[in-house]
Amino acid sequence: METRITRRMLMGTAGAFGGAALFAACATGTMAPAEDAPAMEEKGEAESTEMMEPVEVKFWTAQGFVLEDHIGYALLGEFQEANPNVEVALTPTAIGLAAKEKLITAAAAGAPPDVIYMDRYLAGQLSAPGFLLNLNDYVKATGAFSWDDFWPKLREDCTWKGNIYAVALHTDARTYMFNVDHFVEAGLDPDTPPATWDELESATQKLHKAGQDGVIERLGYSNGPPGNPPVGLQWYIHFWQLGGEYLSPDNKSVNFDNAMGVDALKFMIHMVDLAGGNVRIDEFLGQPVPERNDAFTAGGVSQMIAGHWYPAVYQKRWESPVNFKVAPMPLPPDGIRTNYQGGWSLAQPQGAAEKDAGFSLIEFFLSPDVNLRWSVGAGDYIPALQSVSRGGYLEQVPEAAAYLEELDFAKWVPVIPGNDEIIGINIDIWFKAYAKELTPEEANKQHAERVQEVLNTYADQL
Repeated sequence: METRITRRMLMGTAGAFGGAALFAACATGTMAPAEDAPAMEEKGEAESTEMMEPVEVKFWTAQGFVLEDHIGYALLGEFQEANPNVEVALTPTAIGLAAKEKLITAAAAGAPPDVIYMDRYLAGQLSAPGFLLNLNDYVKATGAFSWDDFWPKLREDCTWKGNIYAVALHTDARTYMFNVDHFVEAGLDPDTPPATWDELESATQKLHKAGQDGVIERLGYSNGPPGNPPVGLQWYIHFWQLGGEYLSPDNKSVNFDNAMGVDALKFMIHMVDLAGGNVRIDEFLGQPVPERNDAFTAGGVSQMIAGHWYPAVYQKRWESPVNFKVAPMPLPPDGIRTNYQGGWSLAQPQGAAEKDAGFSLIEFFLSPDVNLRWSVGAGDYIPALQSVSRGGYLEQVPEAAAYLEELDFAKWVPVIPGNDEIIGINIDIWFKAYAKELTPEEANKQHAERVQEVLNTYADQL
């Protein structure tokens, strides 16, 4: 369903966003406000109406943008107030695989949107076969933001074969999280949390609680729910910590069919075994928890890896009573500090009818003032711009400091054609190893064989 944001609608809802405007006024510090961006030359009303033909920008985006209490809706209102000749037509669209398939279908029909809000890992997948517009000239010419100001990994993920095909909007990071009260109860020092895998194992054994029948009463460590990344994708973190690189530099061969790939999986399965195995863990985590809680805030899990948005949810929206701290992730011997970084982006498809007006919408959302207000208002996302992250964002979200440090070490899964299939294999292999259907050695070998098949399928695009 398509929704059009018009000036009439904005006037009718202006009062609802008074708080948002106040928030913006006191949140930007010394950064230039959006209205200081380069503007069109002022003209008389009649001349302006005559010379500026109205255009419609079709924007495929997340559901929140069409909700009147969402920061995205408010910001779109500001964009249209500044660009009265532009009407933004919103189509709520999933941001993952569904968005990819929908875009391909629309492109085949000759009816793509002008802008799409999507997971930035899709940049490589969609640009390689020619579905996205090369944004090099736009990015080079813009005065709204600097490409060098984006977090390095975001620039890498939005670039394919040296060309820019997406502009990141926000990002994320993870840390190790632990329950302080559980540490004190178990005789552990919360001021010196585990720094190594061995220390993590030792702490887990002290924190874990189970009855004589093996039924878990408290899970000492979870490398799955309620943490993040989910469903075994934490394997990437541990593999990178060991010094591994998932693919060869040309992306055409797997590079984890080795001891590092096996050892990362062995470590994760060992932590599962310490808790009594997958069946006991599934039984325990499958139990209901009180409303506005998860297994960590309910006191059922002592340690986990989780994203930067968890503290915001726990402290600001859930008002959770859990007493927790965050720290860098424990490392193996001679391990490498690393992290798992995601985030979403804005892109323009090939065949977009309103390329210039569409990019002006991207410029608006990446102006420092708006990028800050979007990131905080949409859910304490980390801004895509480093200057904004370390400036106004950190002033408003001081607990994010530990996560911003992690972005200097961050990586992500392969941003290449076939990525969706590869992630599906990652998850399937994890469940087979987790359930002891395969040994770590067998699982890693099957993992490598199946991913190599995917790489071979897309070899002409890599």
